[in-house]
Amino acid sequence: MTDHVPASLYFSDISYNLGGRAILDNISGCVKPGQVMAIMGASGAGKSTFLDILARKGKRGAVNGVTLVNGREVSDAEFKKVIGFVDQEDTLMSTLTVYETVLYSALLRLPREMSIAAKKFRTLETMNELGILGIKDMRIGESGAFWSTLPSMTFYLTPFAFR
Repeated sequence: MTDHVPASLYFSDISYNLGGRAILDNISGCVKPGQVMAIMGASGAGKSTFLDILARKGKRGAVNGVTLVNGREVSDAEFKKVIGFVDQEDTLMSTLTVYETVLYSALLRLPREMSIAAKKFRTLETMNELGILGIKDMRIGESGAFWSTLPSMTFYLTPFAFR
């Protein structure tokens, strides 16, 4: 859409302490538009915690560090307008097609003022950007229907989010 602005995420010195114990310590990096960053590690290494912090989900402990969107600090309200987050417990309906699933998410997440036609267009545009138009009619539960969508920024622990 014409109002879509690609977003870069810069983070520096991200630390998280809980109960006097350092869970994360001085993590820095950046992700630019069109890039994918994989956060890898053993079970319990703090991957989900790190994503929660980057996505500004509330944490009980002390979070320190700086996150910048397109080079500037932004409020939580502004931040939530450009990110998507899919929790690891989210599930997909295996009886829907890839297109139906992305469209369903668009209908729920995009502004109410946006027309249905614009949401359908955005769905196809996103699928084209991801290179998944070729599987748009595949059912999610069919073999080979692996995919994800990307808003300006998406933090995902499962295979789906919408911008």
